[in-house]
Amino acid sequence: MDTARTHSFYEMLRRQSPRIYFQLDTLLDMQRSAKVLQADYFDLYQGQARRTMTGAPVSYAKLYEEASQRLDNEDAWLLEKAEVVCALARALGAVSVYRVSVNHDLHLRLCAALVVAFEKDQPFMLPTRCRVDLHKLGLSSTTTSFLDRCVFHGLLLSEVQGKQAIGKLYLTDLLQTYLSAETSVAA
Repeated sequence: MDTARTHSFYEMLRRQSPRIYFQLDTLLDMQRSAKVLQADYFDLYQGQARRTMTGAPVSYAKLYEEASQRLDNEDAWLLEKAEVVCALARALGAVSVYRVSVNHDLHLRLCAALVVAFEKDQPFMLPTRCRVDLHKLGLSSTTTSFLDRCVFHGLLLSEVQGKQAIGKLYLTDLLQTYLSAETSVAA
């Protein structure tokens, strides 16, 4: 709808139904305020995550490879932390709860890479979003969608404002809190 038609519609509504016009105007103001608050909150939250993780970004493929090697060597601390992250990701919906008996090892390795990023205290990047290239790097073709869902559900923050895992990725305070909690396994 163009601006002139919209303006004339609001003027007609204001004259004929002032009560509905007032409610609509209040609703639109609230919507504008919510968008401003959301942008301010996002900028504030981004700043907090950036202050806690410093340094050059690491490739997610390297984190995944290191996590896989450590899981194969039965690193108890990493296994326990990866289980915690995996359970949190399942609870939030970032990881599917279906076919857990089949996909649990893959989910565990994807989450263990986040634990290694926490351990290194560095942001990370997905080297490419192309599934063929990810497969060549030894990653699962679902890595991109996993990281996108982690950003969407608030486990990761993306450098690019939005709900996709593009650019530098940071662990949120929620994930860092769960990872910094004491475990039953001695470090």
